[in-house]
Amino acid sequence: MKNGVSDGEDRSEWKRRLAATLNTERRHHAAFAERSRGAYVENGSVLESFERHVQADAHTPPIVVTGEAGIGKSASLAYWIHRFGLAFPEAFVIEHYVSASPAGCSPVDILLRIMREISLRYDVEAEIPDQPEAIISKFPEWLAYVQDEQLVLVIDDLDCAGSLNGGAPDGDAWLAWLPAYIPSRVRLIVSVASESCAEELEGRGWKLLHMEPLSVHARQILMGQLLAREGLQISEQHLNMMSSDDNFANPLYLRTSLRELDFLRDLRKTMKDRPPLPSSVDELYDGILERLGAGEDGERMDAMLELLQASRMGLTAEELAALMKIGVDEINGLAGKLESDLFVCETGITFLQDQMRRAAKRRYAGDDERRRQLHRRLGAHFAGEAIGDRRAFEEPWQWNQARELEALRNCIVDIDMLHALITHDMQYDLYGYWHAITPPSIIAEYADGLARLAGEGALERLAEIRLALGTFLHLCGMCGAAESMVADALRLYTQLFGSEDRRTLRAHARLISLAIERKDADSAMEGLARDLFKRHCGVFGAEHPETIESQSQLGILLLDREKHEDAVVLLREVRDFRERAGGRNNLLVARALQELAMAERLVGNIPEARELLQRAWHISARKPGPEHPRTALIITELATLLQVLGETGTAIERHGQALAIRTTALGPDHIETAHSYNNLAHCHRLLRDFDSAIKYYKLALAVYERVFDPEHQDCGIILQNMGSVCRDAEWFNEAEEYLNRALAIFRAGSRHSHTCICMGNLGELYAVRGKFEEAFGLLHPALEINLEINGRAHTATANSFLRLSNLMYLMEDFTKSERLADDAVGSCSVAFAPRHRNMATALFYRARAAHAGNIPEKREPARVWCQTALQIFDEVGEAEQPHRGRARQLLEELGNRE
Repeated sequence: MKNGVSDGEDRSEWKRRLAATLNTERRHHAAFAERSRGAYVENGSVLESFERHVQADAHTPPIVVTGEAGIGKSASLAYWIHRFGLAFPEAFVIEHYVSASPAGCSPVDILLRIMREISLRYDVEAEIPDQPEAIISKFPEWLAYVQDEQLVLVIDDLDCAGSLNGGAPDGDAWLAWLPAYIPSRVRLIVSVASESCAEELEGRGWKLLHMEPLSVHARQILMGQLLAREGLQISEQHLNMMSSDDNFANPLYLRTSLRELDFLRDLRKTMKDRPPLPSSVDELYDGILERLGAGEDGERMDAMLELLQASRMGLTAEELAALMKIGVDEINGLAGKLESDLFVCETGITFLQDQMRRAAKRRYAGDDERRRQLHRRLGAHFAGEAIGDRRAFEEPWQWNQARELEALRNCIVDIDMLHALITHDMQYDLYGYWHAITPPSIIAEYADGLARLAGEGALERLAEIRLALGTFLHLCGMCGAAESMVADALRLYTQLFGSEDRRTLRAHARLISLAIERKDADSAMEGLARDLFKRHCGVFGAEHPETIESQSQLGILLLDREKHEDAVVLLREVRDFRERAGGRNNLLVARALQELAMAERLVGNIPEARELLQRAWHISARKPGPEHPRTALIITELATLLQVLGETGTAIERHGQALAIRTTALGPDHIETAHSYNNLAHCHRLLRDFDSAIKYYKLALAVYERVFDPEHQDCGIILQNMGSVCRDAEWFNEAEEYLNRALAIFRAGSRHSHTCICMGNLGELYAVRGKFEEAFGLLHPALEINLEINGRAHTATANSFLRLSNLMYLMEDFTKSERLADDAVGSCSVAFAPRHRNMATALFYRARAAHAGNIPEKREPARVWCQTALQIFDEVGEAEQPHRGRARQLLEELGNRE
């Protein structure tokens, strides 16, 4: 399934289904907005701020609407967006009210809805991610699909959306899912109640718009409107006296107090006979609940409201009826008496005004024990329900709120609950629950459940859950365990349904995609990818979209495995099919052209690669557009091509162009922007501009550490590059520091190629500094690991032989140095082109060690090896290579006087 389109389903049918889903969601938010704007109080300055924001020509930061409870944030947003829609019916507008429904209250829910709206409006061919971590990471790129118009995006009660792993609103940790940078074509307006969230957003450079209390004049107008609605009049003296009360500066207070205190009747009394008004909105709603609790239906009203406030986001009438042991009609009757404060819709009953929810918490859950008791009651209720999305949404959340950690553990270690949480896009909820109970081993917790399914013979269910659990483990950063779990699922599906079944193929593809994401595919994974492609051909045919996607995946994996010739053949076929299936100018063709260009570059077909990239650029410049990150990706590949051609200065210009696009579309702190920093650093390193190289590497590293983690493998790669730059610049202390930091990161992970590379670089540095024992302690194990995971016919192995040969020469063990150089020649002859500079280096090392060994019969072979090395250096343009001068000197010593 791609982008929600099932195998064999027509894209037009998928669009119809998506439109139907979105229309249902839109109606729900529109109903909430209609209720909210009924409480709107005219505020021209706020509306003008919104208008200026959407009409600004240049980039303008998002607006954050703040203000005290009841000041009218939601009502103002709902009123303005309604008015804007009437004035500009063709405008692209998305309004999302977080408090309106459980279906739209999580970060993933919000982002996914926006991505779907964008996909439908622009008919985006790119796949909408189906994993929460991918939804969050790719969201900025989806915002960049907005071209040639503005998207007006309004998110109300943003801080109610929650964080990725639970807790209370707390600044950046709470809003980590929200992009810090919003593209210029997106006009974002949000409202928040939390001061810490408002401060964090202001720290991003977003503009705070604080809603002020009503002026005396505005109070008089609103009070007059409310009184006129009841057909009553009031003297100007009394109007002035009431409007001078600052409590009436809050619109919610004004409306509610007139209604609740039966003030309309009290107007017939003298002002001194009127009961005192509450001193705040909180006191006002406390009084409302007190009156309701003392009324005819007080006991049942109390019971309903205390359950609603303890719910995650509302309860259905049926759930309330079961909990209270009364009829559904009675529940609806009670809710009807609170029409102004409750929002009743098909998904349930919740609070329209957050002030009522907070008052209910104060009244019914004022102390911790009472609060936990209510959450335990709801947790127990949902624990008795059938496992499904509703139970998965509420039960573990209730146990977590009650701090019943054992009940929470028992809930989420249930294998069926695990499946419900994962399949209903609640992976981040699950991650937060695991964070709360801090289990010793997440896999061990599920072992009993998985064993039970196996014992019961429920193998299909077992395979499905293993695949889901592998996805979750990947989210948790447990990549090795994730691959193991998905591999188990693949074996089960193969056993049950055969290798050609769609479920088997889906698990197969997931396993390979995990390996590609880790950039650590080995020969076994390559075999799996080849097998998957073969099976797709057998099941779907050679030109089915699923087969072509599998072929593209295999091609990319082969590029990572340095099997460039094979990759070119496959990616050329992918290009040809994409053009036949969708014409020459669609986005999938642009992607195929870019991937093929990379492969052509790696096999040395430079003119072909450049032509492919020019075509890809022209397609992307039309759709998704010249300022989209997808276009920046093509420009980046073109810049890399220029580097190969030695046009490093022009490459820097192209990388700068890609950086500008990414900075504008994604912001300076996005991971793709960091990739551009990294590319620029590499170019400046080629020009030996070490200061600039380090500057850009530091910019990239800062982003990687924020986006991932300071101990993430990609941070290690940047540190390793910084160490290499410092080594080249002879800043040896800094080089040693960076390389040691990188090696510590790599060693904490698996024994993959980056560990070997870093060991080689650090060992080489130690050798230069005369620390021979430390150098040997790194270079020898690195060679053994490379031989184990890559074999002799690999570039990394060849480089390991070279480094260790050089160290043995410096340690004056010339016999070992020559033998290792001989091994390096053998590896280079397979891993590199026949006349590669590494082959020249290997031949020079061989000749140097043989000469230093002072064995007469090796003098003539050494002279031939050295002469061949010089010829290769000259052919590949390595006139400035340090080894070339040394080889020339050695050849003279060996008696060649050319």
